[in-house]
Order: sequence, then C-alpha cells, then structure tokens
Amino acid sequence: MNVKSELMSKMTGILERGIKEAIMLCGKKYNFDGEEAIRELIVGIKETKKESKKSGKVRKEKQKFPIPFLGKKNDSCCAALKHNGGLYTQCESAVKTEGFCGPCWTQIDKNNGNPIYGRIEDRMNSDLMEYVDPNGKKPKQYGKILKKLNVSREEVETFLGEKLPDIYFEEPEKKAKKVKEVKEKTKGRPKKSPKVLELEEETTDLFAELVANAESEEDDSSSTSEEKESKEAKKQALKAEKEAKLQAEKEAKAAKEAERLALKAEKEAKLKAEKELKEAERLQQKAEKEAKLKADKELKEAKEAERLALKAEKESKLKAEKEAKEAERLALKASKGSKEVDKSTLKPKKKTDDEPDVVKKIEYQGVKYLKSKKTGIIYNMEQEIVGKWDETTEQIIFEKASEEEEEEDYETDEE
Repeated sequence: MNVKSELMSKMTGILERGIKEAIMLCGKKYNFDGEEAIRELIVGIKETKKESKKSGKVRKEKQKFPIPFLGKKNDSCCAALKHNGGLYTQCESAVKTEGFCGPCWTQIDKNNGNPIYGRIEDRMNSDLMEYVDPNGKKPKQYGKILKKLNVSREEVETFLGEKLPDIYFEEPEKKAKKVKEVKEKTKGRPKKSPKVLELEEETTDLFAELVANAESEEDDSSSTSEEKESKEAKKQALKAEKEAKLQAEKEAKAAKEAERLALKAEKEAKLKAEKELKEAERLQQKAEKEAKLKADKELKEAKEAERLALKAEKESKLKAEKEAKEAERLALKASKGSKEVDKSTLKPKKKTDDEPDVVKKIEYQGVKYLKSKKTGIIYNMEQEIVGKWDETTEQIIFEKASEEEEEEDYETDEE
C-alpha cells in the first residue's frame, strides 16, 4: 500500500507539472499570459476548494458570463487586478501576503514589485473605461463581450441585483480617418513645376483666381467625401468584425491545443506511473523469489548438515563399538595372563545349597561381567572367575594366568 500511495502522489505531481508546461507553451505560441491561465485554472481551483472546505459551503458552478468592475473594493480579497477577459476586475482570492494572494504575490515578486495588470486602487482612481494597465491597454466594452456570449444586459443585472453603468454599453466614437489623395505616378523624371509669372498690375487678380480655383475643387470633392467616409467606416467595421472572428477562432484553437497538450501530458504521466508501478512489482517479485531461493538453500544446507551429523554419529558409534569389542578382547586376554591376584584368594568359600551366591551384571571397559554382591568376585558371562572388584579404585583386579594359558590364548588368537 505504501508503494502505491507514493506512486499516486508522484503521478499527481508529474501530471500537474505537465499541465503547467503545456499551458506555458500554448501561452508563448498563441500570445496569452500562461502564468495567469495557470493561476486561474489550477491555483484558483485549489484555493476555492480550500476556502469551501473551511467555510463548509458547497462550491457553485462557474458563471457563464464575466462580471465587470462595479467601482467597489473588497478588502478581504487580493488587491491585484485580474485581466478577466479585458474587464480588469479585482482578484477574488483570499489575502495571504501584504494584501495579495499567493499567486499574485509570486507575479509581483517577478515583476519588480508590481502586479501585471495593476492594483485595485489604480482602477478605482480612474474612470470606468479610462483605466490603462501597465501594458498600455484599456478595458474592453462589456456590451460587446455579452453580445459574443449571447447574454443580455437584463440577465446580468438580474443576476447582480443592480443596474450596470450605461457607459459599458455605449458605442465608442469612431474617429474620422483622413482620406489620402492618391497621386498618379508618371513614368520618367518628374516634371518641374512651372514658374509663376507675376504681372505688375494683375498680381492681386492672379492670386484671387488661384483661391477661387481651389475653393471650387473643394466644393467638388466635398460632395464625395461623405460617401467615402461611410464606405470607409463600413470597411473598417467589416475588417474589425473579421479580426474579432479570427481572434475568437485563434483563442478557440489555442484552448483546444492547450487541452490536447494537457491530455497528452496526463496520458504520458499515467503511462509513466504505470511503468513505475510495474517495475516496483517486478522488483518485489524478484526479491521474494530470491528470498525463497535463499530459504530453500538454507533448508537444504541444514538437511545436509543433519545428514552429516547423523553419519558422523553413526560412524562414531560404530567406532566406539569396535573399540569396545577390542577392549573386551584385550581385557579377556589380560585377565587370563594377569599375575596380580592369587587364585586361592579369589576362590569363594564353599557354598551350601542353602546359601546361593547372588550376582549382578556390570559393564567394565565395554565388556559385560557378573559381580558377586557378597564377595565382590567377578565372573565372565560363562560364570568363570576372572578377578575381584576393588571398592577403593572401583576397578577389576584380574587374577593371574599361567604361562601355558597365555600361550594357548596366543595360539588361539593367531588361528
């Protein structure tokens, strides 16, 4: 279980890093702020989950339209501005460091101590549509945004419970563009302008004529200028509409590409985690197999040691029996040839039928004998006297044998 939990945590970290890298790459390629997207998609979701856990409230579904800046400040929220589709509204994350949330503070630290889109105080000190962010951009017209989203003003006002400023829905005044006069180019060198000839008495009349000619040309051109301006305005409107459509397609394509890269990163992270899990299971099986082989080897060695011990014990027992037999043989030989005890002393008193001699079996130097309880005389198993028991030394004092008996024994051994 510990191995699986560690792999799951590693897989989650790899997946999060892959998603972040994919979003940053899409931001560079399609020219949008990748860090802001990460903050809103990942960090914002985490902070919302944490806040909902603390407050015990269930998280609401994401609103289908953005809320514009309403000229108010929430002191419990971060003091930085979010782009919010070009509306420049206050960040709604909780304050953590010096009036800012964690992600915004990280951006401020990277941006020389200033938020990327400015502060809420700067937004409040400017008119609603006159705010300019550090990059020189102004807020977008809220009415156009709602039109693209197919949302009505009344729907937003019903949701907010208050009326929106009219300036958010006013069409900006279009500046009349100057119509440039196109001069026809002629081949070759440009002709020199003719010199103006002055007459002594008609100088004033000549200038008046030139002014009149100019005024007449202006009258002729004024009739067509309005038509040209209307055509130019239509042209610009169509161009703006086309650019907006292309921008929307571009953004949709960027979002789709980001989603594709995120899915790819998730798939790669999942495959990597599964590979690591399989490798861990393989190593565990290998370790178990090696442990089993080692246990089998130790058991086999123990059995072999037991077999050798039994063999050694058997050999030792056989050797002891052989040595005992040899000692018995030597003892019998020594008992026949011993001269340390006189036979007369070993002869028991004549027994009567009423007093039988009581003996018991003993073993001396691996040989079995019969010992008299009363006299201590030692008999062999054929009930022949071979010696006497010495209580002091606890040994058998064998009787002396004659030289003839020794020779007979010697001949018998040789045979």
